[in-house]
Amino acid sequence: MWQSYVEKEDVQGLQIPFFVGLAEKDTWVPVSLAESLHYWVGPRKDQNDHLEIEIFPGVGHGFAARPDTQDRVIFEQYQIAMAKATAFLDKYSK
Repeated sequence: MWQSYVEKEDVQGLQIPFFVGLAEKDTWVPVSLAESLHYWVGPRKDQNDHLEIEIFPGVGHGFAARPDTQDRVIFEQYQIAMAKATAFLDKYSK
């Protein structure tokens, strides 16, 4: 059963930039969530500057919150995810 807990109402009308990092093998999040987020947010003047979605390959749910540092793929994707999220926050916090 898919259970992402993310609904249209959660993002509709947001006017601030936001970053979404998704795990490719996440059994809690439907594969369609990235597409749904783009649809729910809708067109904006500079949509790409407001919504950034990254799908991290080869990892499952929780890879960035509690990474298995002994698994090379998970640890590498964790490092990439943290770098991308940090860069996104740095870009929009100035």
